[in-house]
Amino acid sequence: MPVKLSFSKVHSTDFYTTLNEKVETYFKAHKLSKNSNGLMSFKIFFYSGFFIGAYVILMAVNLPPVVQFSIWALLGLFTAFIGLNISHDAVHGSLSSNKSVNKVLGYSFNIIGGNSYVWNITHNIVHHTYTNIEGHDEDIALIPLLRMSPHQKLRKVHRYQHWYAFFFYSLSSLMWVFVKDYIKFF
Repeated sequence: MPVKLSFSKVHSTDFYTTLNEKVETYFKAHKLSKNSNGLMSFKIFFYSGFFIGAYVILMAVNLPPVVQFSIWALLGLFTAFIGLNISHDAVHGSLSSNKSVNKVLGYSFNIIGGNSYVWNITHNIVHHTYTNIEGHDEDIALIPLLRMSPHQKLRKVHRYQHWYAFFFYSLSSLMWVFVKDYIKFF
């Protein structure tokens, strides 16, 4: 059972206020919006268009297995692009200044197999409150064969994780879609 954490309120207000002021100053000084720009809008349409197009082709056209496999691999890649670039940013509320637009685009998590409600809780609330704190941030303990924090037990196999990490990360999305969201939901 993880130890209950509490954060000191003595210095946190100063830190939070100072950090927010510096972020606001940066955006104003560089004349940047805190929401998406033209490039992000392009990525939203490009990733979504490719995803839909590839899916329709796979469902409607009888292609040779090698071509099908290639398109399925690209579809998986673009699913990750949608999750990391559209869904994640929308649920963070950073794609648009309009909350309804962010909410609708956040539902792209549901389309690619996740759950935007569960993601909001496990990522925005838990992960961002307890970032990289062992026993509290589940993102660093997803795969036992990967050591993501210096506080995790060091095993001999971790010496080689740079070789096998990509394979396990490719499976972690399946774990997320078929197991983790259900456990968290229920």
